[in-house]
Amino acid sequence: MCTKALLGDPCPPYEDLGKPYDCAVETILEVIAHHKPYWQCLEYQVPSKSPEQCDEVSSTTEASLKSDEQDAETNKLLEEMTPEETLLACKKLDELISQTSQLHVAPHRTCLAYDERMQKHKPPFEHPERPERISRIFERHKKWGLVDRCLNVQPRMATDEEIALCHDPQYIEETKDYANFSPRELLSFQDKYSSIYLHQSTHDCARLALGCTLQVVDTVLSGKARNGVAIVRPPGHHAEYHTAMGFCFFNHIAIAAEHAKKNYGLQRILILDWDIHHGNGTQHMFEDKKDVLYISLHRYDGGFFFPGGLDGMADKVGLGEGEGYNVNIAWNGRSMGDAEYIAAFQQIVMPIAYEYNPELVLISAGFDAAAGDPLGGYRISPEGYAHMTHMLCSLAQGKVVLALEGGYNLNSISQSMAYCTRTLLGDPFQSLKPGMPCTSALESILETLHQHQKYWKCLQYQVALPKREIDAQGVTTTGAGEEDPERQDISQPETPRKKPDLLESDITDTPKTGGSTESSEHLISQLVKDKSEEPADMPTNGDGDAACGNNGGGDSLEETGAAGGSHAVGGSSGGNGLTIGHLASHASDISLPIEEAGHGLHAVIPLTWCPHLESDVMPLPDGGVDARAPCLECADTRENWVCLHCYQVFCGRYINEHMVLHGAATMHPLVMSYSDLSVWCYGCDSYVHHEILVPAKTSAHRSKFGEDM
Repeated sequence: MCTKALLGDPCPPYEDLGKPYDCAVETILEVIAHHKPYWQCLEYQVPSKSPEQCDEVSSTTEASLKSDEQDAETNKLLEEMTPEETLLACKKLDELISQTSQLHVAPHRTCLAYDERMQKHKPPFEHPERPERISRIFERHKKWGLVDRCLNVQPRMATDEEIALCHDPQYIEETKDYANFSPRELLSFQDKYSSIYLHQSTHDCARLALGCTLQVVDTVLSGKARNGVAIVRPPGHHAEYHTAMGFCFFNHIAIAAEHAKKNYGLQRILILDWDIHHGNGTQHMFEDKKDVLYISLHRYDGGFFFPGGLDGMADKVGLGEGEGYNVNIAWNGRSMGDAEYIAAFQQIVMPIAYEYNPELVLISAGFDAAAGDPLGGYRISPEGYAHMTHMLCSLAQGKVVLALEGGYNLNSISQSMAYCTRTLLGDPFQSLKPGMPCTSALESILETLHQHQKYWKCLQYQVALPKREIDAQGVTTTGAGEEDPERQDISQPETPRKKPDLLESDITDTPKTGGSTESSEHLISQLVKDKSEEPADMPTNGDGDAACGNNGGGDSLEETGAAGGSHAVGGSSGGNGLTIGHLASHASDISLPIEEAGHGLHAVIPLTWCPHLESDVMPLPDGGVDARAPCLECADTRENWVCLHCYQVFCGRYINEHMVLHGAATMHPLVMSYSDLSVWCYGCDSYVHHEILVPAKTSAHRSKFGEDM
């Protein structure tokens, strides 16, 4: 069997592995306790949240102290097996051998679906979800010879019956009407949705994208190919049962799961969503079911990042019989990359996935967390995506289907998806040295671990480690069952305190890209120290601090630009006392290249579009705006911002932070500075400039200077 695995053949499925012996658990914890100073991946064992679990851990530890007695009992049990029990064990072994010898090996390694007709869905203005997304990905696949190596499946349109597996029939009929609308009517009609543009070809393209995805699933589940790739658009994971949302119309991956259950009788399907945005539609469709395990790694930022709200929180674990089968890994802050995602896979995704033992893996493969993406702001490398794909291929006998979701940097998505396809084909990939995850990511991982500890046996190791002591000879000794006091406070993650402004001297000591000079033990200890000092009622956004491994650090909402954003490093958004150290601390967060000239001058490049422009910028009030209006809370007039949704005026963070608090309370993401007329989006964590904003800027300019811009 090992030789078959080395040859690339799929591994056989396994039954429920059950719970390890207490003595084995104790041995594992002992090894972790001894080796955690040397290995970053062992920095997650902490005491449990609930008293019940603590009692269980205590009893387990006490029982494990009797490991010698247990071993003796086990040996005695083996010696006393009856002939019938021995015969049953032999029969079980024969069944496993037979199952292994009959394991099906698909004639094709990977299948691929693509149809250029999906490019007909076009925006009426500059928009990141553009037709070139799939054409550039397909061209990269052709250039690298991947298309010829794959089994190319025949594209098709999905049927109404298939779409209705996850969508309201009335909504399906509504999408058919798009073809009959004029461009002007479409512009008006699209306002009923959140972050959607419409074209006469939208319905057909969405139906074709779904059909291609289902073709790949059918090819894999029928045994013609082991795994598959669907290069499709428009994306799908935001689409709800009754409406379109966030560039998405039909939820391809959700429908594919229902299709596999209905037509192939599957009972356990894993949906892994690594798109930077939370797949709200997918979660809602399966949150009360246990035959689909949904795991999402997404940028959350305290609910400010699209799609916003509370659905993406770690404590949303599912409902009813689906409780425990909805796993959210909610990142707070900018600059997450390979280190953070690989850590989440090692600590959460793969342990839970192995225990769940899926029969099919569906990947909502958005690449907007890739380095250089204009909307995501994260830094996952193509190699990082390849490693995540490789790990998932060890599940479900290799039955993995990867379908495109988001991703808006054409170079990044082309390279990243091609790396994933190469991995599915069995090609070797470059080694990865991701470094240490930032402290904000550690918090997110620990929070998800704690939320799901009671649902999954594989998370039983999230307990107090045996205490390590150094004797006079420098030898580490262990007191079994004793908790490490340094690890206590981190057992219940809270929102991180607002960190002080970095000074120029702080920057010189910050680890450079490529690895942290600080140990992970120090980072977690510092995190514990930070928690003990934070006020309980402080509103935060949960971002990491400067010591962030290879990915740089993010800033929380309260400590970033005047409006509360992490790119604010000059002008009205940061003119009061910003040093070169501040600029250096933010340099790695800016998504586009920064040119340095003279003595540390920097330029911040705004986004040319963001998904909140269409739904959150309201028409100007009668008479326009008053650039000299005081803050509604404190009446200060020094540095104010106006909300472009409700047009209320509040002061920036360098005054009393009332605009930050307003944004947190109302979820209105776009605000404009009366100091320099810049516009900040809380949802995208970036400055934005677009023609939609021109009327508001013109009105403010006229109010301030008496003339149009």
